[in-house]
Parts: sequence; C-alpha cells; structure tokens
Amino acid sequence: RWPGWRGIRTLGLTFSMDYDVFDREVANFVLCFLSGNYTRLPIHSTLGPVAAFLGSGASLEFPHDHPATETERHELTTQVSRAISRTNLVDLVGMLGDRLPLPKQELRPPLRYREAREARLAFTKGNRQRARSIEENYVVQHLVMPRLRRAWWNLPIADRLRLANHIESLSWNRYGSRAKPVLQQMPALYSYIEILAISGLDPARSNKASDVTDIQMMVVPLAYAHAFASNDRWMRHLLTRETHFHEQNGVAFLGSHSDLARYLGELA
Repeated sequence: RWPGWRGIRTLGLTFSMDYDVFDREVANFVLCFLSGNYTRLPIHSTLGPVAAFLGSGASLEFPHDHPATETERHELTTQVSRAISRTNLVDLVGMLGDRLPLPKQELRPPLRYREAREARLAFTKGNRQRARSIEENYVVQHLVMPRLRRAWWNLPIADRLRLANHIESLSWNRYGSRAKPVLQQMPALYSYIEILAISGLDPARSNKASDVTDIQMMVVPLAYAHAFASNDRWMRHLLTRETHFHEQNGVAFLGSHSDLARYLGELA
C-alpha cells in the first residue's frame, strides 16, 4: 500500500468546458426522465478548478500497517516535498502524458467559413427561426444523439423502451424537428443553439478564432451563472438587442463597469 498525499488546495473555480457540461446535461436528462422529476443540473456539476497547488503544510499519510519506520517516513516525506516543489507545469504534463483527460483532436481539412456563412445566409434569408432549426438539427445529430445513445445502452431494457417511446411521442414542429422539449431541459445546449443561430445571421461577424472563442466562452455561463459581465460591444449588442434567452435562465447581463459595480454593491 502506498502513502497518500494530503494538502491540495484550489486557487478558484471556473465553468467546465462546454462539451463536458453537454455530457452532464444529457445524463441528467435521462436520470430525470426515469425518476419523473426534472431538476436542472446542479451548479457544482458545471464547475471545475482553475488551478491547484500543494499547500505548505502538505504531508504524506501512511497506512497504519505500512512497514516504514518513523525516520524513514520523515525522510520520504521530505524527499517528496522537495521533488514536488521543483516540479513545474511542463514537468507535470510530461509525467502524466496520455493519462491527462485531454480531448483527442483529429486532423481535419480547414473549414471554409466564409463560403459556409454565405451559403447559410442565402438559405435562411435572414429568417431566425430557420437559422435556429439548422443549428438545432446540428446539435441534435452531433451532440445530443451520440451522448443519448451511450446512456441508452447502459439502461435496463424496460427503461430503454420507456425513453425511446417518450422521444417518439414528441410532436414535430414546422421545421421537421421534435427536439425542443428535450433541449429545453439542457440549458447549455439550448444556449449554444441560440447563440449560433443569431451570430450566424450577422454578416458583419468575421472569421477570426477570437469570434469562435467568444461564443464558446458564453455558452455555459449564460445557462448557469447568476450574472454574466462583459463590455465587449458585440456581446452587449447580442444580449440586449438580439436575444434575452439568458433571462429565462435567471442570468443577469452586466454590460459595463458601472453595471458590474452596481450588481456587486447590491450583493454586499
């Protein structure tokens, strides 16, 4: 038996990556359906540590039957502490290697964003509902169904039938989809659809990587945070002029430093 390390401290929390939250939302939907009681994904299930460190008081904890003497335990603890204090992030990543929970990215040909956007604008003709249906179909096919299938295979046969019959019983909308009642129980996925639908209709949006990062950064907070603060002009326009879906999630948008100061003052 090996000794265990005590004394890990966190520096703070942030929202988890959007795809991790998507996983949890689909799993939560299945559990809620089977229990007959829908509850939102708890906030702690959407968070993760920003960074962590080993506190100065950290020590090795030995099992009671560990054969090392007190002197040997002290020496080992001292050696481990010194080794860890000299370890930097590069060393840590190198040691963990393939054991790190990083997504496996496949090499793909570069996407032709400008051509895709022009084709999309021509097809939707500025119709927001049509644009939303495009994004909804994409999310269902590529994000929801693969996760739902994985969860479905882990269920007993009787529960599989219940879930399949429920989905089959949903009514179709005018755009050939019946996913909205399901997606409304997945706030982050629903936010993703809404943001993509509206931003895709904006011909002024560029194809810079920062635009994609802006969208990705907004998805989970606009579904689960109490407040979302940004003085970015595009975000402010989006969330005050184009859509207010975040308000249905109980999220306040703070578009200026004064808004943020006033909000924090009300909390004090």
